[in-house]
Amino acid sequence: MGDDIWVFVNGKHAIDLDGIHLPEQGSFAINSSAEASSYGLQVDKIYQVAIYRAERKMMVSSFRISIRGFNPSQSSCSRL
Repeated sequence: MGDDIWVFVNGKHAIDLDGIHLPEQGSFAINSSAEASSYGLQVDKIYQVAIYRAERKMMVSSFRISIRGFNPSQSSCSRL
């Protein structure tokens, strides 16, 4: 059925779509100082966004990510 996807911002859990399920969507936004504070974020600092994905059924799964306000020159991606 579905993939498992977990997203962590600065080590804090932001999205949890796990278990066997029909297609689901998850999202989060950091649009205010209160939201930023809940993840321990400060202006002009660099933080990690970690995305973990476990694929259960390769023939029927999909994954899409969109990030706005992201500065790719200050990031790096690694595959575990």
